Amino acid sequence: MLKTIFALLLLPVSVPLFSQKYTTAAGVRLGGGIGITVQQALWSHYTVEVQWQKGFTNSRTTITALFEQHHGILSKGTNFYLGIGPHVGSYSTVGKVNGTASVFGISGIGGMEFKFGRTILSADIKPALNLSGGNSVLETQTGISLRYVFIKAPKKEHKWMFWKRKKNNKRDKED
Repeated sequence: MLKTIFALLLLPVSVPLFSQKYTTAAGVRLGGGIGITVQQALWSHYTVEVQWQKGFTNSRTTITALFEQHHGILSKGTNFYLGIGPHVGSYSTVGKVNGTASVFGISGIGGMEFKFGRTILSADIKPALNLSGGNSVLETQTGISLRYVFIKAPKKEHKWMFWKRKKNNKRDKED
């Protein structure tokens, strides 16, 4: 019963989610700070995303490069994705020595993405393993990104649409 109610609630939302694929999208990311996110499609179902983020309550600035794999669910414009990549950054230190320190490590990401025309809304969780620096070895961040599609992907020709194929007849063969 709960699954049926959930599906009925998602139906009005999932119908307008059908949209075209994209090649390049960029926008803002909120999650532990504010930042910029740029996503570039590499090939079918794979993207690379670069995030620059500045902390709200701290002086930490990080840059993360993520290689992501997307999987469609619910409708054509809804995906979940998983990814991994390096992060590097700097932050202010407080204590015996005030100054700046650096952080380097590996980040993972997992989330959902919804496409509405040329707008992409995504929510994710991004665990990070700091190999050097940082406040702790393992950190987790959740975020919401809003991107605009700057470059759409070219439309694919659907070869399964047999009714749109060009018909060969005697006149075409004689010409």
